[in-house]
Parts: sequence; structure tokens; C-alpha cells
Amino acid sequence: YVGTDYHKPVSLLNDNQLGLFFKCCDSIEPNKRCKNREYVIPVIFRLIYGCGLRNSEATNIKMNDIDLDEGKIRIIHSKGDKDRIVYMDKSLVNLCNRFNEVQEVMFPNRKYFFNISGKKLSKHNIDDYFDKILRESCLIEQFVIKPTVHGLRHLFAVNNLRKCLSLGEDMDVYIKYLSQYMGHESTKET
Repeated sequence: YVGTDYHKPVSLLNDNQLGLFFKCCDSIEPNKRCKNREYVIPVIFRLIYGCGLRNSEATNIKMNDIDLDEGKIRIIHSKGDKDRIVYMDKSLVNLCNRFNEVQEVMFPNRKYFFNISGKKLSKHNIDDYFDKILRESCLIEQFVIKPTVHGLRHLFAVNNLRKCLSLGEDMDVYIKYLSQYMGHESTKET
């Protein structure tokens, strides 16, 4: 599927490609220089896709911004300096809880939910890992326009709108909620 992002073409993964992408995320090998990346990468990409987050929103999640008991994340000072609460699906909450248990042992009292070798991830780190996974899974060869991490956010929106249609929900009402959830200025942006 090719959509547009402010008139710029984007490529989105289909369901099979998304499955292959996550399978490749799950097979990342440990690396002494990038301690714990094999835990971080599968979870952060699932969180970006599962909650429709921007890269920077995921990398900036501090420990006091995520409530794993309630299954919610406070997104602070995002695009347009807006704050919002994002709720996670139960399976994502379970994954984040298991991830957090491992991380607490490796990096007790960490400031950020996601870090590699004790350092906060940057947007560029995430972009590099995404590209590496696309290459290793041979997905990159299936696209004329290379998919991006931000495409996972677009895919979240598309799949939610598909779900709305399949359930026969009122699209006008649904898109308002989706727009707020994603932190958009308007439904037009969504």
C-alpha cells in the first residue's frame, strides 16, 4: 500500500511483511557493544506500531510516564508541544511488563523506559535499527519507496480505520477519537 504523507509518497507494510518484520526483530542477536538491544528493539517497534507513536514519543518515554498497571503512557511535549495519554492493548501491556522486569535487573533506576547499554535511544538509533531489520529480512527489496519507522504510525491509523469499517462503526465519530489518540491537530491530519 502506498499512501501520502503531506503529498510525499510513503510505503506501508502489509500484514505478511509486518509479521516478517517482527519475526526479524525477535531474532536480533545480543551484542556486547549494544547491551540489551535484543530486548529493546522488538518491544519499541511493537509499541510504535501498537500505539501509533512517533519515533521521538517512544524514545522519550520516561519511567514515570508509563503506568504498566493501568496500561497507559503519558506523552509529554510531543509535536506542537501537546501532551496526551495513550492506552495500550492488554497484550502490549503484558509485553512491556515482561520487558520492564528484565530491564530493571540490567539497569535499575533507569530514567528512560528504553535504553541500549544504559543510554537513551535517539530517533536516529531507531531509524538505523529499522533499516537494518528491513535489509536483514529482505523486505527492503519489495519496495520502490523504502518504508520508514514513521510508516508504522501510518499503518496503525490505516488498520484502525479498516477495523472501524469492518465493524460498521460511524467513521465520523471514530476518526475524531483516533485523531485525539494520535495527537493530531485535526481529523484532516489523520
